[in-house]
Amino acid sequence: MPQHMLNDSLDYIEIRKNQQIGNYAIVIKILCHLMWNL
Repeated sequence: MPQHMLNDSLDYIEIRKNQQIGNYAIVIKILCHLMWNL
């Protein structure tokens, strides 16, 4: 596998992980918001 392709896929994995963490953060914020409004 060429090095630059490997780097691209590692970048892709990092981006995917960051997106997942971002999604969790959004869900947690929404849950906290709902809890406060109860």
